[in-house]
This record gives sequence, C-alpha cells and structure tokens, in this order.
Amino acid sequence: MVRTVIFGADGLAFRIIHPLIERGDMPNFKKLREQGCEAVLESKYPPLTPPAWTSLS
Repeated sequence: MVRTVIFGADGLAFRIIHPLIERGDMPNFKKLREQGCEAVLESKYPPLTPPAWTSLS
C-alpha cells in the first residue's frame, strides 16, 4: 500500500528554507527533502490562503 502525505507550509519559500537546511539548522526538513520530493505550487486568484489550499484538493 502506498501512503502519501502532503505537507504544506503557507508562505514559506524555498529561498528561505534551503539555506537553513544546508546550514544544518533544520535536520528533519533535510530528511524530508532527501527521502521525499518537493515542488513549487502556483497560487490561485486571489492569492489568499483559503482559496489557494482549497484548490489543492
């Protein structure tokens, strides 16, 4: 059985998190990055949290 987990951090950009991972400040995020995958999501209009997360489903 394949299990899927979608983890989203609203407003957190890769340009912020990648340097922190590389510095060793976020070891659990590093493990997630190495064992999983990551992708950039495009927001919907209006670019607000409720319509953006609803569109993911």
